[in-house]
Amino acid sequence: MKLRTFLASISACAIAVSAMAISASAAVTNANSDGAYVVAVNEIAGLAWNGGISGAVVTITPAAGWNETGVGGGVIFQGDGVDWNTGAKEFGVSGEGTDAKNVEGMTIATSGDQITLTYDFGGAIFAESATWAQLVVQSWWGADFTVDEVEYLDLDGKVIGEEAPTTTTNAAPEGGDTTTTTKAGSNATGDAGVALAVAGLAVAGAAAYVARKKD
Repeated sequence: MKLRTFLASISACAIAVSAMAISASAAVTNANSDGAYVVAVNEIAGLAWNGGISGAVVTITPAAGWNETGVGGGVIFQGDGVDWNTGAKEFGVSGEGTDAKNVEGMTIATSGDQITLTYDFGGAIFAESATWAQLVVQSWWGADFTVDEVEYLDLDGKVIGEEAPTTTTNAAPEGGDTTTTTKAGSNATGDAGVALAVAGLAVAGAAAYVARKKD
């Protein structure tokens, strides 16, 4: 074997080992299916997912030291008519959170040790005729992270279940002052709403994900 060929082989092996090490070191700590965090979107009670959602807001907390290694992965919608080629969006934040990888349709915001990922598909993700849907969160490189919360966006890009505060001005009684009352927005799904349902239904989507994940 020529020296040049031998050195090239060593280099290729080193790159492969390095890639495997990066892959092995990155994980979703509360994964429920083959290293990924999976939610069966179509099983969330009260969520008009087929024809009614345009994205999601995923909040994650990376492991300590992430500001040295960075953190990255993917948020993927898949289901009837939506596969990994059309429904996957990458995210990544470098060390110190100074360089966020904002791909089209994915906005990243950091606050302390939490990172908020806003996935905007730009329209209805799943057709009204769709029969199944999943949200998958994967870690691809850098620090491990935990998925803290998943919320869904309606076709106007607003979090489903949130209402804008309303302000009412009351007429002043004779000799009195006008009063203004502001009522905070309420969560239309209640305490057992979408965010809570996500945690309970994450396990329900795991088995289907194994069968339908990208090869």
